[in-house]
Amino acid sequence: MPIKMPKLPFRNEQIFFIDAKQINLDRTLVNLYVLLKHNGGRTRSRVSQANKQVGEKELMQVFRSMEEAGQASGIKENQLAVRGWLRANLMDMVYRGQGPEKENFTSLKPIHLFSYRIRNQKHTRDYNSADQVYSMLSVKPAVREELQRYLSEGWDETSKTVSPSALLDIDSLGLLRMIDIVQKTQPDATGDAKPVFDKIGPLLPAEAATYCDDVHRLLQYRHVIPRHVLLDYLKTLTGFHLSLYLLRLIRYVPELVSTGQLPAVRPLDIVLDVTDSPDTEAGQLAMDDASQFYNSLPDYVRAVFAINNSLAALPFAARDLPAKQRLELAVKAISGLDTEFVGYCRQQLSEVYKGTPDELHKTLDDLVALETDDVNRYLAVFLYVRGAWHQLYHTNLLDSLLLKNTENGMLAQGKSRRHKRRFVLGTRLLEALVQISVLRTDDATDSYYSTAVSIEDFTAHLHQRYGIVINGLGLPRFQDADLRIHEAFSENVEALKYKLRQIGFYTQLSDAYLLQKIRPRYTLNSQPA
Repeated sequence: MPIKMPKLPFRNEQIFFIDAKQINLDRTLVNLYVLLKHNGGRTRSRVSQANKQVGEKELMQVFRSMEEAGQASGIKENQLAVRGWLRANLMDMVYRGQGPEKENFTSLKPIHLFSYRIRNQKHTRDYNSADQVYSMLSVKPAVREELQRYLSEGWDETSKTVSPSALLDIDSLGLLRMIDIVQKTQPDATGDAKPVFDKIGPLLPAEAATYCDDVHRLLQYRHVIPRHVLLDYLKTLTGFHLSLYLLRLIRYVPELVSTGQLPAVRPLDIVLDVTDSPDTEAGQLAMDDASQFYNSLPDYVRAVFAINNSLAALPFAARDLPAKQRLELAVKAISGLDTEFVGYCRQQLSEVYKGTPDELHKTLDDLVALETDDVNRYLAVFLYVRGAWHQLYHTNLLDSLLLKNTENGMLAQGKSRRHKRRFVLGTRLLEALVQISVLRTDDATDSYYSTAVSIEDFTAHLHQRYGIVINGLGLPRFQDADLRIHEAFSENVEALKYKLRQIGFYTQLSDAYLLQKIRPRYTLNSQPA
């Protein structure tokens, strides 16, 4: 019989909304659209609708209904082509291509605010990742509303039908025509769940504000970048910011517990390998940084568990206080070894001993022998019992948010044990970051314009804004850099130039330094370079 811990939920919305599960960002966006449409509430679906499974057959029937209603033509004669377009452009699937017995439709792809209206809820779980994104967007409500307006383009809310004047791409138009047919027979879910976002804000508001600013800048391209491209950028940036947010939590929540407060400045200084080779010096630096974060997961898990127990130990009168104040009290109780919190941990530890067979008491005694107080004794037992489980699932969470081994991601891992996880810069992620970095603000007109930027300014921008390092020479962390470090960063910068040249942002017209610039792909309110 194993050692049993008292049951206490681990997920804490005041720290991080997301469950430690593998996240799919398409499902995150679909569920985010529900929150945007219903002001932070999740809809309560009717039982009959929630249990009804939608598939390719039902969606093809919707297209046939569109033809019968005079909204489309040629569907019966070209069913194979329509089916191919539907599967490739409109349907999000689980186990795609693995046979009809495994493959299942999840939802329409997140190309419009109403994509969520045709979905199988069973296969569209986002593990509260949409709540985290919505919480971050709530730091700047104007940006959240701007995003909602863009996503709902093409739909007339007054007439509840497709807007005839809207200039829509074929995928958005097809999706909206499907919604128009379906909503007449299956109305949208009724009632909104009570939102929590008016009570709980993000623990790291500055980082949330950076995400909002990036979304705002990205939306400046809404009239020049094709919709499906811009939404792919949005998905990439959302995963990028969620992963940076979690990396900061891993680094700074243990410090919050030990000192009682978060530092005002929360740098990351993580090296990205742009060379795409784990055997280079830059690859080794990026591998070391990734290992540091993944090896710090037990400290993060321990800190979150301590906060959860401290919140549970708060006096009854404190439970009516705002969430932010309760969190502050809980953290101070841990760092100050508050008498009530110590007593609570002593009681919980006693419950563990009572529920554990006598033959395992020696194991418990060995675990607590080196700890100096009841709080650390209880936390040591928790890590022994549940630490490996939490580390595994948080590893999966971080891997999925970093979009491991994809061109949209910031993490790579080889199949060899020698090639461990390392931070990288995927081509699609680089493209999204460039689109944002070439924008400047025109104070006179309060608008944005695109301009060319130098490689040096771009790498400095990435470090200052996101804490990612491509060329670390000159940073305090590398002030004593040896020849190996100099060579690594030199190789990294050359690899960045090559990658930018590949995706069409960089052309070296001459050896002159002033002409070596990253140039915008999409011109926005053109200004002199």
